[in-house]
Amino acid sequence: MTGSRTIVSTRKLASPTVEILQSNGCTLVQHDFISKVIHLPDHLTAASLQKNVVITSITGAKAFAGLLDKLQLDKSAFSVFCISRGTKEYATAVGFTIVGSAPHASALADVVLENKEVQSVTHICSNLKRGELSEKLSNSGVGVHDLVAYRTDWTPVKITPAYDGLIFFSPSAVDSFLSQNALHQVPCFCIGATTSDHAQKKGYKETIAAAAPSEEFLLKKLIAYYSKDTTHA
Repeated sequence: MTGSRTIVSTRKLASPTVEILQSNGCTLVQHDFISKVIHLPDHLTAASLQKNVVITSITGAKAFAGLLDKLQLDKSAFSVFCISRGTKEYATAVGFTIVGSAPHASALADVVLENKEVQSVTHICSNLKRGELSEKLSNSGVGVHDLVAYRTDWTPVKITPAYDGLIFFSPSAVDSFLSQNALHQVPCFCIGATTSDHAQKKGYKETIAAAAPSEEFLLKKLIAYYSKDTTHA
């Protein structure tokens, strides 16, 4: 990597990722700009759930697993559509039957729509859920039953050191960051296309999305970007 860079991550990174970035000349400033807390509604019953379930985050997968344990329901009774990489890996590990996956919510809606037998889904979501998936499914005649199973809250701080790049893991993190920090035109490295698009809508001109929604792929993009003076991967 050419020169020293100060990078702000809007989520605390895994230790191996930190070590790799530091070994490539990066100084890291880290803070969790959002928090997620599972909060299952008390009134839910088995009848509240559709057979087909959509999960768009690891927290959502954890919340759904906890809900099924609470209701003493068999995981194999549900067909799960989920975001790929980390969410899919966790959902598979805890025993869910994964029938489709995609790297972001809009693409996941397309995967659901490919299955013509799916007439309705339960979407395990947070209080700050985005609308792309629900709108696409609803507009195509698939019923979407939102189950708000966890809370997403902003936890912003003001970043005082000058920085050369930003790492965003969700649209909510973009909003939280900008609630306390002015917009400075630096490269934004985003976990996926949805986050990248949102950062652009908020005014960032240069956003780089990971090839797949994982810290590993995001790290590769960042290192490749700064490895060349004029040509960015």
